[in-house]
Amino acid sequence: MFTLKFAHCTLSRAQMTAASPVLDGWEKEVLAFARHWDSSPRTITVHSSGSTGTPKPIELHTPAMRRSAEITIAHFGLVPGTRALLCLPIRYIAGKMMVVRALVGQWELVAAEPSLTPLERIDQDLDFVAMTPLQVERSLDANPACFERVRTLIIGGAPVGHLLRKRLQPLLTACYATYGMTETCTHVAVQRLNGPTQTDHFEALPGYVLGLDNRNCLTINFDHLVGNVIITNDRVEMVEFGKFNWIGRTDSTINSAGVKVYPEKIEAVISTFFDRRFYISSRADDSFGEQVVLVVEGEPLSSARHDELYEDMRDLLSPFEVPKSIEYLPEFSRTETGKIKRQTF
Repeated sequence: MFTLKFAHCTLSRAQMTAASPVLDGWEKEVLAFARHWDSSPRTITVHSSGSTGTPKPIELHTPAMRRSAEITIAHFGLVPGTRALLCLPIRYIAGKMMVVRALVGQWELVAAEPSLTPLERIDQDLDFVAMTPLQVERSLDANPACFERVRTLIIGGAPVGHLLRKRLQPLLTACYATYGMTETCTHVAVQRLNGPTQTDHFEALPGYVLGLDNRNCLTINFDHLVGNVIITNDRVEMVEFGKFNWIGRTDSTINSAGVKVYPEKIEAVISTFFDRRFYISSRADDSFGEQVVLVVEGEPLSSARHDELYEDMRDLLSPFEVPKSIEYLPEFSRTETGKIKRQTF
């Protein structure tokens, strides 16, 4: 039986429809969406995250959302009575889909106010949790033991970096990176990040057919998706049928003197030897068109560490990939879903 649990009250499906408990703003939004779903609407409006521009409204068909929930439930073996945590904003697809999965799967859904450390106030075991990479990072900083209460963790909304993946290795929690977007009703592929079955690539969930367009960008096909085929702006390398490595987004490509440079590729290289939070961006340049810029969070590097970093980068990157400068920010600017705003520095 589905239940929706807030800190001060627990509602069954029947009570959820009939009762009007005293709730805070974010709690009202969660309850309102659950009620709206139960009213059997034909479509639901969801807003994109805004990581590559202004958030835009997207109409999703509810049968597609239900089918996506069923695929996730089956893939992870989530039975009725599963206790899951909702700690993502309900206005975006990841938050909405956690509610949909709970309603479809007859789960116990524990709702926590979205924050960077949502596990802090949870005192019960959880079967299934979805978080952003930033939430996982900050939760590990605050108290790594909080993950002892989590059986399965999916991490989405932004790439999982090398440093975070390294920190996941000691956890007994089964941790997965997810690939998806608003248009696909969240994830269509997952990657195990720790444990004996971890992999270096994403693998499509059952039923999704993946392909490449003429830009080497991923295409996604499944009967329940509107229009059937979704063409993404994500450049990938196909490992084999249904499996791929994510390279980066075409709309974040930097054109430096006519050479295409992919920020995410540079970040993957640097992350293997650089132990700071950072990202690759660009700025306009009269000679090159665009210059590659390394943006680092926190205090400036020492002169010796700066020189050592550049020596490593020159050894591993092409001349056009090596950042022309380093900018420092006290803290990165992010969207509400935790994605870095790459042009803010």
